[in-house]
Amino acid sequence: GAGKGLLATVAIARGAEILRDRPLLVMPHVVGGAIERGTQFIVDTLEAHNPQIFALHSCDLDARAQGRDLRGILGTNSISIGALPGHNADHGAVFEQISRINHSCSPNAHFRWNADGFWGEIRALRPIAKGEQVTISYQPVYQPYRVRQAALKEQYEFRCAFMACSRPACERQNSDKSRQTLTTITKNTDREVALAMWLAGTDLPEDLILTMGLQFAKMMDDEMLDEVQERVAIAHSLVTAYCALKEADKEKMWAERAAEYTMAATGSDGGWADVAKAPEMTRYTYWGTARASAANGDGA
Repeated sequence: GAGKGLLATVAIARGAEILRDRPLLVMPHVVGGAIERGTQFIVDTLEAHNPQIFALHSCDLDARAQGRDLRGILGTNSISIGALPGHNADHGAVFEQISRINHSCSPNAHFRWNADGFWGEIRALRPIAKGEQVTISYQPVYQPYRVRQAALKEQYEFRCAFMACSRPACERQNSDKSRQTLTTITKNTDREVALAMWLAGTDLPEDLILTMGLQFAKMMDDEMLDEVQERVAIAHSLVTAYCALKEADKEKMWAERAAEYTMAATGSDGGWADVAKAPEMTRYTYWGTARASAANGDGA
C-alpha cells in the first residue's frame, strides 16, 4: 500500500552512506508554488531531458486524473535542500530514487544534501538489517501523534502506520510527552550549566550528568528516534562526564556513537573518532577533572 520503496540488500552500519542520487530537478519553492504559469514549457523540457520525473507518484488525485500532474509530483516528491549559491530562497529537489523512499515517524535513515557534489545522500541513523525497509521522515518527528498524522494526510494522502504510530492510544499519549521532552535536549541551557557546575566540583549529585544523559538516550531508544543533533548532544555530555571520571571504555563507546551520528549528518566524523582513540589528549573533554567515586552508568 505504500508504492515503491527502498530495501536494504545488505546490513548497513550507523552513519554509512546508503544511496547517492543526483536530482532530476531543482527549483526554488516559490517557483514551485506558481508553476502553472510555465507548466507547458517545463513539462516539454523535462520530457526531453528528464522524463523519469513523470514516473513519480502525485498525491493530488484531481490533477493526476487530468494527465501529467507536474505540480502534484513536485509537491509530493520535493525535498528541501536550503539555499543555493547566488539565491537565498529555499530550494526543493526531486530525485529519481531518493524521492521514492517511504516515510516513518521513527525513521532509520537521514537525507543529507551535498552542496559540493550537488547530489542527495541517504545515510543510516541506526544499524539497518538486511531486508529491512529504509525510511526517512517527511516532517518534524517531535510533533504530537495527531498533528503528524493530520499533516501527512493533508499533504501526502496517507497516515503513518509504522511501529511508533501503531501503538495503543495510552502508549501514544506517553510517546507525545516523551517527544515533547526530547525537543529540549539541544536547546536546554540548564543542562549545559549543570554540566559546567558538575565539572567544577560543586555540590551536585555524583551521578547527575550520567543519569540525565542515559535517561535521554533511553527515551530516544524507546521512541526509536535518532535525530542527529539530539543524539550528538546526549553523547557529548556523556563523553565529557566519562572523561572527567576517567572511564575510558564508556567514553570510547559514546564518542564512537557521536562519530557515527555526525557522519550521518555531515559526511564526516567531526573529530569524534580522535576523541574515542585518545580522550586524555583532547582538551575539551576535561579528562580526570571529576570525582572518581561518581556512580557508574551503563550505555546502550
